[in-house]
Amino acid sequence: MYIKLDMPDSDKYDVIDLNTGVRIPGVQEANDETGDFSIIMKDTFTDDWIVKNTIAANESELVVFHFKGNIKIIKKGE
Repeated sequence: MYIKLDMPDSDKYDVIDLNTGVRIPGVQEANDETGDFSIIMKDTFTDDWIVKNTIAANESELVVFHFKGNIKIIKKGE
């Protein structure tokens, strides 16, 4: 199964790490057939989303981290 944050009903699913049984927070995109997933993360000191600043445009952009793991996409409540 494949989900992406901007897809309809994507909020009805969780991505689970099958090695630990724990929900993976901040998932933006996931494919449990390939094990590929992308997340955004919060800074543990400031609790702000991790961003990279573009000095020329004076804007911030979320940093997306890409991983490959043993994951499963499940419908919430199952």
